[in-house]
Amino acid sequence: MSKQDSSHSSRMLKILPPIITVGLVLLCIYIGSKMSIQGLISYTPSNVLLAAAGILALFAVKSLSVIFPLSVLYIVSAFWFGRWVGLAVCYLGLVVSCTLPYLLGRHFGAGVVEQLLCKYPKLRQLQSVGDSNQLMFSYLLRIVSVLPGDLCSLFLGACSVDYRRYLIGSLLGLSPMMILHVLFADLFAQSLSGSFWEALTPQTIVVIVVLVVVSIISSVILNK
Repeated sequence: MSKQDSSHSSRMLKILPPIITVGLVLLCIYIGSKMSIQGLISYTPSNVLLAAAGILALFAVKSLSVIFPLSVLYIVSAFWFGRWVGLAVCYLGLVVSCTLPYLLGRHFGAGVVEQLLCKYPKLRQLQSVGDSNQLMFSYLLRIVSVLPGDLCSLFLGACSVDYRRYLIGSLLGLSPMMILHVLFADLFAQSLSGSFWEALTPQTIVVIVVLVVVSIISSVILNK
């Protein structure tokens, strides 16, 4: 790639995210700007598909900016849709959130790889994994504290990691914390109606404990 093409790609990479983010923010404001915190917790969408589309739009905004933390989107999904539908919506949201910056990196991120490798030296140590196992590389970058999540997607796209392996590895790495947030939010929502202990079933406790233990152990070992 020529210097002119590389410069053009860098400019596009800087311009596209803000433009897309502004459009998505306006869409999200249109869908849910009038809702209070109390209304958010007790809200039951009359149009589930429209509400799900609004959440997915917020996931898209998050993938291109730091406006919305993922944890908030997990919690809102649990409040609005309950445990199981909330999990399904969150997984769809993560697909959107992982895909957009990946595509930007894939098509406009020619100069991103070396910049990030210079800025994050530990990243170069992990990059050797990607040569032999792209799925594991994608998984490791999600759970090892090397890159922020959105930069991780951008970097892996710029590295031309296979999309299917990238997506599977990313979802595996993001799943434990997402599931924990949805379960806790669902328990909290049910406790507001006085049914917390009914919601806190043995199966739920086992799932929460296992996820917490696995997350802690894997994070400690892999970061070390």
